[in-house]
Amino acid sequence: MSIRHFFILLLSGLALAGCGVTDDDIPRNETTVFFLVTEFSAEKGDSYILPLSSAEDIAKARAIVADRNNEALDRLVVAKVAATDGTETYLNKDLLRNVTWSWKVTEFSGFAGSTIEILDGGPQDVENDMDWWFDNTGQEEGTGNIGFWGYTVQREVSPEEIKK
Repeated sequence: MSIRHFFILLLSGLALAGCGVTDDDIPRNETTVFFLVTEFSAEKGDSYILPLSSAEDIAKARAIVADRNNEALDRLVVAKVAATDGTETYLNKDLLRNVTWSWKVTEFSGFAGSTIEILDGGPQDVENDMDWWFDNTGQEEGTGNIGFWGYTVQREVSPEEIKK
């Protein structure tokens, strides 16, 4: 953030103080943070990238990273996925095997303690048969949903690691 933007935000906040406008009413320019999602144990040995833009979702993901073995946390990633279209700036990569997937997370639904069985699998399963995945887990043409059992966020990923 530039100094100019900082002062504009500061002055806007001061001008709004006391007029009934809360912090939640002020629009935010949130930045996407990328996370590597892997298995709790390395049975399949694959991974994928989860982009998060909501400050609340990013905070939850960071809490999971900080205490990955805490079973009290809802740790499973639930998200909508679709095939890549070639216009992405950042790639959905399996950083453990240096593989680029031909699908990506398009919408984060949340963290869950469990998901229905049809959402279980892994990144390679989606890659191997995207048509089946989309036909059986999606509600819209060309999309599917994931909720892989045994997978959760492991660490943050720098944009340079997944830059196209």
